[in-house]
Amino acid sequence: MLVSGLPGVGKTSVVHRLASQYPAEFARVHFGALLRAAVESRVGDSMSHNAFRANFTQLLTRSDFEAATSVARMNADQASARICLLDSHAVTPTEDGLRATPDNANRLKTLRMSGLIHISSAEVTHRIVTNSQTQGRHSMTDMEAQIAEIMQVSVMVGYSAGYDCPLLLISGDGDVESVAGRLAGAARSILDAA
Repeated sequence: MLVSGLPGVGKTSVVHRLASQYPAEFARVHFGALLRAAVESRVGDSMSHNAFRANFTQLLTRSDFEAATSVARMNADQASARICLLDSHAVTPTEDGLRATPDNANRLKTLRMSGLIHISSAEVTHRIVTNSQTQGRHSMTDMEAQIAEIMQVSVMVGYSAGYDCPLLLISGDGDVESVAGRLAGAARSILDAA
């Protein structure tokens, strides 16, 4: 299942929490880490998480996306957990503005998602704006965060049609434990309905 949300909404923390607390049920695949590994392999040099985030628009190529997608699929196939959660987002703030990089048809076919869950930033725009200034991220204003949320949800609706699977939006409001509970419930309901 694809778990999306704007950078800073807490999706990595939430997905990590579920995979740590319930390893038989949830596995985590962090797409950003796979992208960074693909870039490092291609350029032959390692970089910090913050350096990658700060410079990803200059670093990433289509081949990096393809390589990361293949590894994500392999990791999901090899996971022993009942539900594999792919932590990713298609909309990212850059120094030039908001950038949407949705998956193409080949990546959609490779990933074969059974469900999509978006962690909404509607109630937590303040968290997005505050977190956008950390860990190498590019900062966003309140208005940019609201526009980015609309863009990300639009991409997810397109993915839902492309994957022919349900899309659930859950609230990102509350602490990690609360959001993790909502995410777990959404993932289980999608899987149980399949």
